[in-house]
Amino acid sequence: MSLAQALPPDLHWWEPLFAGYGREPEFEAFRLRLLGGWYPYQPHIWPGTGENGFAHLLRAQNWSTLFSHAHLPPQ
Repeated sequence: MSLAQALPPDLHWWEPLFAGYGREPEFEAFRLRLLGGWYPYQPHIWPGTGENGFAHLLRAQNWSTLFSHAHLPPQ
């Protein structure tokens, strides 16, 4: 999630990351792991409340929406 906080989602930065590990992880299992351990890391980089971030993870349907910044308040 640190990369999601620092890089814009339109770069699709996760594709080469997953390729480096040999394959893309199963999306739903990945999302559920994030939900199970959600904590708003580095709030100075990724603003918003923990509740806001958790709701975003619940609504994510694919990698683009998972790593989107659309749920964040304008800076």
